[in-house]
Amino acid sequence: MPRALVGPDRAACDFIDTETGRRWTLHPSTGRVPVWMLAPWRAVPGTSAVDFLRLFAMARAGPADTVARMMPRHGLGRRYFWEPLCIAALNTEPAAASAQALWQMLRNVLASGESPLLPQFVKRDLTTDLIDPAVRTIVGLGGEVRYGSKLHAIERDSGRATMLRFGEFSQALGPGEQVVLAVPSAAAGELLQDLTCPRDTRAIVTAHFVLDPPAAPEPKLTSIIATRPLWVLTRGDLATVSTGAADDLMDVPRAEVARRLWEPAARALNRGNTLPAWHVLKFRQGTYAHTPADEARRPPARTRWSNLFLAGDWTRTGQSATVDGAIQSGYAAADAALRR
Repeated sequence: MPRALVGPDRAACDFIDTETGRRWTLHPSTGRVPVWMLAPWRAVPGTSAVDFLRLFAMARAGPADTVARMMPRHGLGRRYFWEPLCIAALNTEPAAASAQALWQMLRNVLASGESPLLPQFVKRDLTTDLIDPAVRTIVGLGGEVRYGSKLHAIERDSGRATMLRFGEFSQALGPGEQVVLAVPSAAAGELLQDLTCPRDTRAIVTAHFVLDPPAAPEPKLTSIIATRPLWVLTRGDLATVSTGAADDLMDVPRAEVARRLWEPAARALNRGNTLPAWHVLKFRQGTYAHTPADEARRPPARTRWSNLFLAGDWTRTGQSATVDGAIQSGYAAADAALRR
């Protein structure tokens, strides 16, 4: 099967401070020891050995410690490194984000060298390259995909799930049948009210802009340091601007959100200030909030019911709420079900 994802051979990301015009490129090294963080030509401007030591000091963070408590109070290192890193990795502002969660992510990345930092992009679109192949695999193995069928209740008896109730039909579960529940944390909490799971969320906002003239056809990812950290992906005639920990933008009109995101993006891309055609998407429950309280509430794949297992980036995967974390949760749930 041909690869659905494409990307560069080396990890490198351009950063732009649109308020000062300062530009730099982050070049992680290939080895497992992150010496690049101290090399002036590879590291983030304004950072020093102090930031490096603070980073590894998070290994000793307690369950209640936040990222803000561990990072410098002032300086370019905070603006150029700590704040963008925290929001990109945890979708949670440093004042509320769990230091342990950030360290767990960093430990996984730094211990694997350059490879986890290589950006990957779909060749065409998510549906064509990821969703359609998954659906074909399920159907090919004898499964069935039903759309528009919301799960309303899970009946349980004698320590196991016995019935799945959907709006228009119900599915009884035989003695050897098992369930992997892969729904958002809030939905899981409604279906299983005695389940301990994350409760709070943080929003993500994404805006698509039409580029005329188009950018290069190859996907390019750029980080923008502005009034808030932004990520810009350009590919042909489309620029996609995303920002996390964006609860403050939920009630802002979409036209105003488009303007706020386009202005720094236009400066970074050397485009005019005229607002191009746009489309803004708001995800109020973008991810669970990686706060100390909700990190402690992440459940394992196994539940108290013998044939019911959990999957989702909010479960106890050892990773943050990312695509990688979601995939890992699926493996964990399948492994737990097979080992039952």
